[in-house]
Amino acid sequence: PDIMDIVRKFKSNNVALRLLTNAALLDDEMIEQLATNLNPYTDSISVSLDAANADTFKKIRQTDAFDKIIMNVKKMIDKNIRVTIVCTVNTINYSDIVNTYLLAQELGAYNFIAGIKEYKRNETVRKEIFNLYNHSIMAGRNKTFVRDFEYGSVAYSFPYSAFAS
Repeated sequence: PDIMDIVRKFKSNNVALRLLTNAALLDDEMIEQLATNLNPYTDSISVSLDAANADTFKKIRQTDAFDKIIMNVKKMIDKNIRVTIVCTVNTINYSDIVNTYLLAQELGAYNFIAGIKEYKRNETVRKEIFNLYNHSIMAGRNKTFVRDFEYGSVAYSFPYSAFAS
């Protein structure tokens, strides 16, 4: 079965869904089917987006799909699908994390999650992101979380009020 058959099967059994995708292979028909089948209050789609611009995105993902992903995120949000942007922070994109966060906010994403891999090796990067996270907590009214993973990664969830002027 294709992914839409799986989505329909779960939804016919009242299962809340969280789908993870890079959104590059979605087309208008699939987005329409997702909008029809997903509940905007209980279901969500997490989209991997590791950069705020096409050049950095291509350096990381080795593909020119940035514009297609942005377009698909906009379409999903326009169809009332709850989208979370998930960014894996690395040595290529860490200095642009705020811009990626702001892009997610501009797109209308429900949430932004930044994950740091191998933080023991990237202690400076981890500290910079943690400071950003602390700023987010102090400035925001929304719930935020930090989650440590046993394999040495940390995920931070940022409220959108964190960088309001």
